[in-house]
Amino acid sequence: MDDDLVRAHDGQLPIREVIDEHLRYITWNEMDGSPARLTLEQYPDVARVVIDTRFGWGAPMITTDNVQVDVVVRLWRAGESLDAVAEEYGLSRDVAEAICRIAA
Repeated sequence: MDDDLVRAHDGQLPIREVIDEHLRYITWNEMDGSPARLTLEQYPDVARVVIDTRFGWGAPMITTDNVQVDVVVRLWRAGESLDAVAEEYGLSRDVAEAICRIAA
C-alpha cells in the first residue's frame, strides 16, 4: 500500500477513511497547496464558523458576517440577551444562539 502518512518509529499506517473524513473540513491554498481555512464542524449550518489566518488573526469567525465567535460569546456571558447580542453584531437570533450554545 502506497501511503504518504506513516508513523515513523514503527511504520504503522493510518486509517485512511478517518483521515479523509477530517481533511474534508480544510480548504487548501491553490497556489502552494498549504491549508488556507478550517471549517469547524461542531457549529451548525446556520452559523458556519471557520478559522482563516487571513481574517481575525486566525480566531474562529462566523463566515456570513466576519464576526469573531469570542466577541459574541463574551457579550452574552456579560449578561446581554441573545436578542441584544444578535443586534449588536448584525446577526440573526438563530445564529447568535447557535454560536453561544456551542462555544459556551
